[in-house]
Amino acid sequence: MTRTARAPDPLPPGHLSPGSEPALLAQDTDTHHSEPQIQPHIGEVYTLNFRDRLCDFIKKRSHCEGTFRHLHLRSFNCHQHVLKLALEALPSITHLSLDHPKVYSFGKRNVSILMEVSLLDLDEDEKLLPNLESLQLRNVDPIDLGIAPIETIKLLLMSRRRFDLYEDVFFTGPPDTLKELVITFLPPSLRKEYVLEEHAAVRMFRQHGGVTFTIGPRFYR
Repeated sequence: MTRTARAPDPLPPGHLSPGSEPALLAQDTDTHHSEPQIQPHIGEVYTLNFRDRLCDFIKKRSHCEGTFRHLHLRSFNCHQHVLKLALEALPSITHLSLDHPKVYSFGKRNVSILMEVSLLDLDEDEKLLPNLESLQLRNVDPIDLGIAPIETIKLLLMSRRRFDLYEDVFFTGPPDTLKELVITFLPPSLRKEYVLEEHAAVRMFRQHGGVTFTIGPRFYR
């Protein structure tokens, strides 16, 4: 069962809790945020209480933590670390879809969305979303991949399964659950970010890691 929540900005604290759904498998939330300015007003961009609201709906009000698998957030704007903290609290997610996501730090969009869906402490065996099978980032503005998108996608893949580009044995970590990675950009279609698909790490994960990649200008609705 999928519950779709469409809400004005800001999202009311109780909006994600219209009833109990013990068999809930997916949450599809359309936040319909307006485009924040360089200094966004409080309420235009999600803050740390987003995690509490989402977890309250899934764990306490719907009692579906054991069955919850899919999370789709549309027009999702948040401050840095907000999404990551929410995902850390929901390790059962297997499918994550973000449509037109934006991440802000000190009022500016200078944080890659890829860093919100990965853990950078490579000395730890823990993963963000250890059961993740499909990650879809749709209608992404290229600036929201950060100033070095090739490096951030490399770090994302490293956080899923460790590898070494310069060794004969490419993978140095155990197999991962990730089977699909989709990144599509807003028009115009010819942008330098599309060379991400030619990155050596992407090629190796596609050829030998069993991951299906779609990185390009396709415009989904």
